[in-house]
Amino acid sequence: IVITACDDNHKKVNLTLRYDGSNWSIGHANSAQPPKIKYPTIVELVEHYIAHPPSKHLKLLKAILRPEWMLKHENFVYEEKDKLGSGNFCSVYKGLWKRTGGEMKEVAVKISLTAVNATDA
Repeated sequence: IVITACDDNHKKVNLTLRYDGSNWSIGHANSAQPPKIKYPTIVELVEHYIAHPPSKHLKLLKAILRPEWMLKHENFVYEEKDKLGSGNFCSVYKGLWKRTGGEMKEVAVKISLTAVNATDA
């Protein structure tokens, strides 16, 4: 996950979020030093950096909320046995979508064949 912020000159700066299995932090994947500031949720991490900016020239000011049309991975379920087909880049499965209010709707779920996990999306 990447957070995009602006510096004093309105230049975009991308901050990469890392997850170690229990905590979120900002840092580079190749860094030899472990991150100093870690929180169990992204919300807590962002709230920390709003109150304590990562640098004097970089401040997190305004959140851009997830658009309503952008669906969450956690609201979809499928099983390998329900595979409908595949192509060069994706496989398609019969699955279920948990809609707002709890209603379950049968859907086709397209899964990329590249190695991406839920915390990367």
